[in-house]
Amino acid sequence: MAQAASSDPLTIVVSLVVLFFVLRYLFGGSPAPATSPNQNRRGERTDSRADAGGGAARRRRIVDPAKVDAVLAMFPDYPRATIERDLARTDSVEQTLDNILSGALVCGSLSDLM
Repeated sequence: MAQAASSDPLTIVVSLVVLFFVLRYLFGGSPAPATSPNQNRRGERTDSRADAGGGAARRRRIVDPAKVDAVLAMFPDYPRATIERDLARTDSVEQTLDNILSGALVCGSLSDLM
């Protein structure tokens, strides 16, 4: 029994260290991966373009051409630039289709001509 009393602090320290790593693993304590200046937090590439209105630089997501083509196949009258801009904002074909059907995405606005 005397031997058990002397190992209690060691057992407590080891138990706390193991508990710490288990909790860190369960609750996702791993640091976020470093991203380059051309990537957002989800790892998607972005492109810095000048805004036509004020000249201020803004971050713009590069849109997958397959997504643009999928929307254009259903709505060929919409300008490609309008669809690309909405897909860059929403990153969802479904949301862009909802925007078109609800009238939130207007075909042929002045910004499409610039």
